[in-house]
Amino acid sequence: MKIYNSSHINNNWVIKNSAYATKLSLLSCIIKTINSKTKIMIRFILFISFYLLTLIGFSQTKEQTYKITETVVNAVNDKGTIHFSLYDSEENFNSRTVTAKATGALQDGVSVVAFTDVKPGVYAIICFHDANDNGKMDFEPTGMPLEDYGASNNIQSFGPPQFTDAKFEVNNTNLAFSIKF
Repeated sequence: MKIYNSSHINNNWVIKNSAYATKLSLLSCIIKTINSKTKIMIRFILFISFYLLTLIGFSQTKEQTYKITETVVNAVNDKGTIHFSLYDSEENFNSRTVTAKATGALQDGVSVVAFTDVKPGVYAIICFHDANDNGKMDFEPTGMPLEDYGASNNIQSFGPPQFTDAKFEVNNTNLAFSIKF
């Protein structure tokens, strides 16, 4: 842009350009207004976005979990350990796909274990006294168990425990069970 002193500018040009300058000045004001409104809108959108992201972040908090405490109260001796298995469905129970395992030492015929971080749902527990500490339940050649076993709800039946008999629900509270062989 060249700057001229007034001696080089004819009046006709000044009048025409003065109208142009007015339009340019008006356009400049409109742009400034749009920019300030746009800035406010951008700030508002950013604030809402941050607020919504914060809500989403807080809504994804850790799901409530519970503790299940199991106690075997009548082991015949203190040899070996008690093996506990937690199952979260009938299918897993029947296929022996364990959700969680725990092993408890024996003292005066009592063994206590706890399953922590258990989500709400339906579960069943079975346990056995591994008297010889070989890590598995031993059976006679006829299929009868050589070691004591039990299940949640203290099912006393001939044959292996069934999920439908041993199931219980974890919902809104910690649980404690006593299992008798």
